[in-house]
Amino acid sequence: MLGGKKCTLDIDMVVDGKQLNIEVQVNPEEDYRERSIYYLARKTSLALSAGMKYRELPHIIMISILDFTLFDCEEFHSEYRMLDMKHHTPLTDKQALHFYELPKLPEPAGDDDLLHLWLDLFKMETEEDLQRIKDMEVPIMSQAILAYQHVSTSRELDEINRMLEKAERDEASRMYYAEKRAAEKAAERERAKWERRVAEMEAKIVAMGAAHAAEIAGLRAQLAPRSGA
Repeated sequence: MLGGKKCTLDIDMVVDGKQLNIEVQVNPEEDYRERSIYYLARKTSLALSAGMKYRELPHIIMISILDFTLFDCEEFHSEYRMLDMKHHTPLTDKQALHFYELPKLPEPAGDDDLLHLWLDLFKMETEEDLQRIKDMEVPIMSQAILAYQHVSTSRELDEINRMLEKAERDEASRMYYAEKRAAEKAAERERAKWERRVAEMEAKIVAMGAAHAAEIAGLRAQLAPRSGA
């Protein structure tokens, strides 16, 4: 299901009065532990509205499903709470961080292990992988797979529509620029034509001026001897 894609999925929900945040993270992040603590603190700070008492703070559970190894332990599930360092007793059960590391997940999952099956679903990369879980005929998993396939099909249709819209935009853009270039070329031809006409008129004016200058020079030459007499 993750298929090596780079993605982050966040889901916020309330289950039995408990606030759950589920994050699917594919890209390895060196600061993911600090990030998880920050998110937990932020969720906690936003959990109480003005006027609410501290004892009304709900349970806040952060669940991270990771497609990379974060801890050195062999177990795929790690749970963290605030504990007394000497006696290892929890300060409160109102906060918890759960990490599920998919690369550590054992193979295969049995049809009676729903948690393992759900995590397997996040690891699926091919239709054959999905079919393997579907063949177990676990009702909730079959429903989840159908929902996933429906969403995937919708996404494929959305992608096709997006590509068609892009092709239409590209064609409209191509036509616009083609028409613009044609108009520019027509304007250039018209401008060149006018420039030629102006140059011809200028040449005629110069020629006419030269002719008139020659006539004036001739008249002056004719008048010059008479003036001398």
